[in-house]
Amino acid sequence: MHTDTIIPLATFEVKSNRLFQFSAGNKMISIDSADLAKHLSYSLAELLRNETPLYIKSYGAGNLATSSFRGGSAAHTAVLWNGFNINNAATGQVDFSIIPLFAVNTVTVQHGGGGTLWGSGAVGGSIHLQNKLSFYKGIEASACLTAGSFGKLSKQTSFILSRKRWASSVSIFNTTAKNNFSFINPYTNEKQIQANAEQQGIGVITDHSFKMKENMWLNFSSWYQQNNRNIPVAINQMTHKAYQKDEVLRCSSEWKYFRNAFNYFIRTAYFNEQMLYVNDIATIQSGNKTNTVIAETETRWFFLPNQCLNIGSNHTFISLHSSGFEDKHNQNKTAFFISHGAKYFKEKLKTTISGRKEFLQHQNIPFTYAAGVSYLLFEEIEWKAAYSKVFRLPTFNDLYWQPGGDKNLLPENGYSGEIGFLIDTKERFKSWHFKTEQTYFSRVMHNWIIWLPQGSFWVPQNIMEVWSRGVETRSSLTYLAGKTNISLFLLTNYVVSTNQKIKSENDASFDKQLIYVPMYSGSARLSASNRFFEISVANQYTGYRYISSDNSEYLLPFYNTHARFSYILPMQEISLSLFFSVENIFNTSYMLVQSYAMPLRNYNTGIIIKYHKSKI
Repeated sequence: MHTDTIIPLATFEVKSNRLFQFSAGNKMISIDSADLAKHLSYSLAELLRNETPLYIKSYGAGNLATSSFRGGSAAHTAVLWNGFNINNAATGQVDFSIIPLFAVNTVTVQHGGGGTLWGSGAVGGSIHLQNKLSFYKGIEASACLTAGSFGKLSKQTSFILSRKRWASSVSIFNTTAKNNFSFINPYTNEKQIQANAEQQGIGVITDHSFKMKENMWLNFSSWYQQNNRNIPVAINQMTHKAYQKDEVLRCSSEWKYFRNAFNYFIRTAYFNEQMLYVNDIATIQSGNKTNTVIAETETRWFFLPNQCLNIGSNHTFISLHSSGFEDKHNQNKTAFFISHGAKYFKEKLKTTISGRKEFLQHQNIPFTYAAGVSYLLFEEIEWKAAYSKVFRLPTFNDLYWQPGGDKNLLPENGYSGEIGFLIDTKERFKSWHFKTEQTYFSRVMHNWIIWLPQGSFWVPQNIMEVWSRGVETRSSLTYLAGKTNISLFLLTNYVVSTNQKIKSENDASFDKQLIYVPMYSGSARLSASNRFFEISVANQYTGYRYISSDNSEYLLPFYNTHARFSYILPMQEISLSLFFSVENIFNTSYMLVQSYAMPLRNYNTGIIIKYHKSKI
């Protein structure tokens, strides 16, 4: 019999994307607002380096920063803004050093293969950025001013107006830095000053949300950013005057409609990216312009209170013109995806099954699938497992760069699996809270694309097979002493990522660790906080990183210690926070990439002012 009764959705939290509803079994790290507040004047690179197991490979302060996720390449991490992939179409990766944190209030890291949910590139994991607005919150305003060593100056401000049926936010940021830090030249053992490393960036991010009806929402977001930076050379090279300009405009919209047991979503996005690299001495001027249009539809059906079926489609059009290509190139890609999520035994057991098929002219993209399960063994112990088929399409540079690009390259593809458990005693003790998660993972990738010399230039080839496996742990212990929280945070990472295929007769890279993938890394942080202050001391360890494919050359391990102190003065509608931090306390000389210097001891200080009026 037909009925208009709405099926209760208590077992499924309604969200705008598929991240939480269809990722059972995957490890998730949600970085809360408190941890984001500590990094307001920093980039996404620093946040990920301090709070996650990702290895961030940086070419120096203000320079390119990319990721290695569970032993994968930089292109094996998908970065999504409002559910849309923002990886660069030419390179397949994201520069984390130019993504600001001030304008987002949610950062979530999903570990493991997510190709069925997010498509190409979600091999090692995915990073999700979003600024979520709430209704009927009144007026909120904040400003942050940070000054630091080496000419660093960061100015950021945001304003939020939240009424009963609509909410809007505007965030503006401006950063400058000379980056003229001193370092020890490992080849001469002399102190030098970093040259040609100045940078400047500005940006505006807006978000708007409208509640058209109680069951209908409309969201709009925009992100404009411009970065100008000089590019420092390697330590053992002569100084040049190279610089790079990046300009990006990203816009997205989403319509959400909920009726009875069905949720409907229509999303669109437009991205315009421009990059220009100039080296006057080498007479190089290289640039590219990219336009991307994305349209996505999704229907979610709650056919039982504990069962959900999700069906959707995605169409992506990319047009890219580059000075490295002979012609302008376009790409039309269509994807269809389906997911099923269920919860049983009073939500103790959660399961997910997903599938995705993409279609692209002249490319045979494999059908991808995933399955995951989590089970609450006891009140405090949860067991997780996930398995998926993953893939990554060749980038525009892989296909069309001249000379060298190969239009016949195959997509990388492979299998990813993980198993782990989570212990959380949050409800067990009054003053103590212990939480730990341990994850064991394994991934095999076929047709791994690698650029190798061929005659007078380099060419990409599908000739690597890489097996990545390891163990990740993330633990915290918190004790409430009166009104003061004392917490200890510990993160460890063990990754073995080796080439399993001989590329040539005398290939010395067989069964060797991939370059720039540390086998051992970790961090520990001790902090104390209450209503008025917070103090923390953290120590990071990065192990050996090989810089030759035969593992005969390497960068030495290092520890990096930093501390932060903040004083908070709360008032009725205004709060004032003063902070001071010291990076690299023990003046450690280290490199993340061979021959690219990193700063010695340096300082940051600043002020954050927040205003909130709930009734307007």
